[in-house]
Amino acid sequence: MISESPRKVTKAAGGTPERQRRDIITVRIPDKDLRGATTPLDRTIMDPSQIKDYVRRLRTEMKGRRDFSEGALHWTDQARVLREGYERGDFKPAEYDQIVGALIAEKEYYGEIDVLTETYNRRAFLQRAKEVFSAAEREGTTVSLAILDLDRFKPINDTYGHDTGDAVLQQAAGVLQSDKRTEDVLARWGGEEFVLLLPKTTKEEAAILIQRIVQGMPEAVEEALSEMGIRIDQSVTVSVGLVDTNHTTDPDDLFKAADSALYAAKSLGRNRAASLTREPDESLSFTDLTSGDKYKERTEIVDNQEVRHYDKIEE
Repeated sequence: MISESPRKVTKAAGGTPERQRRDIITVRIPDKDLRGATTPLDRTIMDPSQIKDYVRRLRTEMKGRRDFSEGALHWTDQARVLREGYERGDFKPAEYDQIVGALIAEKEYYGEIDVLTETYNRRAFLQRAKEVFSAAEREGTTVSLAILDLDRFKPINDTYGHDTGDAVLQQAAGVLQSDKRTEDVLARWGGEEFVLLLPKTTKEEAAILIQRIVQGMPEAVEEALSEMGIRIDQSVTVSVGLVDTNHTTDPDDLFKAADSALYAAKSLGRNRAASLTREPDESLSFTDLTSGDKYKERTEIVDNQEVRHYDKIEE
């Protein structure tokens, strides 16, 4: 169930994903600190979302022997250098096993995570989506799908540079992470586009969450960027296309329908969400979730190109 209460904005430096996988990676950590370090490494079990922090801490503990500063080496290079050090006797076997094990776990984690936004990547999303759709078919429940696209993102990159563009993507992803439920599946689909899968949720129920995202995105991102010392003369808004499996249970067709709804949201003025509905006469209509107005899509060919128009349905 989706609450209508205001969300608590969580500032993100990328946003740690709420893990939805059930398997837990076990990492054995020594009872005593490595080299008498002051920070205890006393956690014995962690899920993949905690591996990054653990590896960073391990690198810090080992810094006196090798420079494993964050981002200095790719994980494969780190493992190779560690192996060389182990063969020279730089590390105890237990130390070697622990850090290499953590690096491997980190690799597996980032194999399914978009590194910039720390949401699922496309490959991982498709795997999770397959599981969600299979469960929905077995249980006879409804699944909603939203495609979310940041509005006029290219001018941000062109005007302020890709570093600022990356910061915007990270903070926007942080807003999505804060607003979504634990069971929802969020991924960066590509560029400035994200997808959100909501199990056991109709589009009417999902609309509550989606509207909260649309309405809260500009202020939340602006505040987060300000804390980073970044200012842009453009509000960061998002357009959303929303549909559910009452429209179609075929995943490919569902994605196409959500994309059509996103196109409608963009055409109706951006900074809004549009949902798609199959009417009793099998015709399709789009609802602007901000105004509540309904529209029918009409196409015409102009200069050999298809142009879509949205005519308001008068009640």
